[in-house]
Amino acid sequence: MIRKTLLTVCVAAAPALAQSPSDAAKKTWVGVWEGPVWHMGESDPIGGYRLEIGRDSVWKVHMDVITGQTTSGIGTEFTPDGNRATWMAALMGNACKTTATVDGTKLKGETKCGEHGGLSFELTKRQ
Repeated sequence: MIRKTLLTVCVAAAPALAQSPSDAAKKTWVGVWEGPVWHMGESDPIGGYRLEIGRDSVWKVHMDVITGQTTSGIGTEFTPDGNRATWMAALMGNACKTTATVDGTKLKGETKCGEHGGLSFELTKRQ
């Protein structure tokens, strides 16, 4: 009888210990990410990229492309799916779509701005 009761308690507690998908996404994506940025297809960095991702009731994304002239943007439609995420942003008046993947503290991605080209970045999580 005691074994059956103990097994029931352990099995019933297991779902409470599991992370929800939004908790896992928050742990994976939330933070400040920084690193170099390139024009897509080029090998020499043009400057730095700073990405801040947060979540309370909604996802919040802010990015700075730091070159001779810093360009900032606010991300919308942030959609995490495991280690991959996409979001939209307006940079210098252009609608841009970003696709990124994360592996631990490393985040790599591309921001494509239609016919205006795009950027590639490789970032490291700072906090």
